[in-house]
Amino acid sequence: MKKAIFKKFFIIIIISSLICCFVSYGIISRMFYNNTVQNMIYSIKLIDHSIDYSKDLQQQIDTLNPITMTPDTRLTIVDKEGNVLADTHVNDVLSMENHITRDEISSALEKGYGDSVRKSETTNKKLLYVSFLSTKNSNYIIRLAVNFNGFDYFAVFIPAIILSVMIAVVISSILANKFSKSITDPLLEISVELNKIQENNTDFYFHQYDYDELNQIVVTTAKLANTINNTMSKLKQERNKIDYILNNMIEGFLLLDNNQNVLSINNSAKKMLECKDVILGQNITRFTQKLQLLNAIDDATNKQKHTIFDLKLDDDKIYSVHITTVQKNIFSSTFGGVAILIVDVTSDRNARQMRQEFFSNVSHELKTPITSIQGFAELLETGIVTDEKTTKEFLSKIKKETQNMTNLINDILMISKLESRVNEVTFSNVKVKPIIEDIISTHSSLAQLRNIQINLYCEDIVFYANLQQLQQLFNNLIGNAVKYNVDNGQVFIGCYTEKNNLIFNIKDTGIGIPKYAQERVFERFYRVDKGRSKKMGGTGLGLSIVKHIVNFYNGQINLKSEIDKGTEITITLPENNKSNTI
Repeated sequence: MKKAIFKKFFIIIIISSLICCFVSYGIISRMFYNNTVQNMIYSIKLIDHSIDYSKDLQQQIDTLNPITMTPDTRLTIVDKEGNVLADTHVNDVLSMENHITRDEISSALEKGYGDSVRKSETTNKKLLYVSFLSTKNSNYIIRLAVNFNGFDYFAVFIPAIILSVMIAVVISSILANKFSKSITDPLLEISVELNKIQENNTDFYFHQYDYDELNQIVVTTAKLANTINNTMSKLKQERNKIDYILNNMIEGFLLLDNNQNVLSINNSAKKMLECKDVILGQNITRFTQKLQLLNAIDDATNKQKHTIFDLKLDDDKIYSVHITTVQKNIFSSTFGGVAILIVDVTSDRNARQMRQEFFSNVSHELKTPITSIQGFAELLETGIVTDEKTTKEFLSKIKKETQNMTNLINDILMISKLESRVNEVTFSNVKVKPIIEDIISTHSSLAQLRNIQINLYCEDIVFYANLQQLQQLFNNLIGNAVKYNVDNGQVFIGCYTEKNNLIFNIKDTGIGIPKYAQERVFERFYRVDKGRSKKMGGTGLGLSIVKHIVNFYNGQINLKSEIDKGTEITITLPENNKSNTI
């Protein structure tokens, strides 16, 4: 132990001395570099003042180059397009490549001067380049280059470094030896006994020493060791309880210190932030790059305030993030860190958005018929319309718009009942085939008008369900198949049982549904072609009602469609204890 202390103390002094020397070398080297650049800029300004840009540039720089910086100095003149016009080290400047991409050239064009260090392709030497935009004629850039080797300055510091290291060796040897002698065997024995705490070993044994001071330390240390051991055992139990609670929380939880290092993180937070291998004590930026979250943590840390905001992650999940500051203890206002609670509110936010969209769509759908009714009513009220035929036509349109509003409200109420499931629904044994035949006859006039043939194959099925819901389901699907069909088209309807489940299949030869819209056609008020849908009439809730009815019975919907070829929808309603086949 004595040798180890001596060795470490000695190494620390040596390393510290070397670090100081090299840091000083770096700083002074940088100062030399900056001074060299400034001297080169000063030389370039003198050259710029001496050059007549209307005469032979090559001849002029050949004359001026020997009196610049050093005998190996290289002088170059480049125009604003990067073309080399004259160079003291190249006879044929036309063969040189364009210099517009050189760092010093682009910097000179941008801010008037620039510098860079690199190996020259012409001289095959490492050069320091400094460029300056001519103040006499801004179409030219003067570049000066000198040999450069950053290690040239190192030789100046070698004596100082050697002297510093020698002094450090002598001093560190004396101090390390003196310090190591101050460590006694009793303290080593106490250290060994205290190490047993980490092993949960309570069998402590201390010697009796000749010095009362040491014996007092031993007694106090023994008591302290037993107290620490008992306290650690209790803390471990409490820690296990807290870990169990945190890791079984649905909400994500993180605890950060005042440097934003992670002190605690539960499994839900790891999943939400998509970080698996978490090492406690590392900064939060190692586990997430969400700028919104990191900025909020910074804001809470700096301003010590409570923050709540919504965070949307890549998996389309929306989380409500609560960030609050944590004090070091309840009796002090000293800032200790932040606690973060992350709650999944995706369903709540989506429901809120759906409600907003629903009310917006309902308002829009009701506004059109109400405006139409108001317009016709005002015309009738003013007495402008005196023709009985026109009056009846206006009244008929008012009646039609009123019916449209009634249908819309009824459809909304139907969806509301299906979603809430709070209203009592009457079930009975319903004969399916007569319902479908009756609905087909309802749409037969439109089908005959457009020469659409409806083909029906339906078994004699009795299904235990609500009569109104089945009528609504079949009517919406058959009505759409006729409305959105083509003239001289066909509709194929099949209804049968399979594994005691009711299967309703309807296929048309109509206009079809685009691929991008197939997942959305069952949304409320969604229309693929709004112009055509308005022309055909309807509330825009037909397929949405179909979806809600099918979900009410825990059924399934399968849709297949191709543009200009038609659409096929298959409904599967699961087996019911009271449904049967005749």
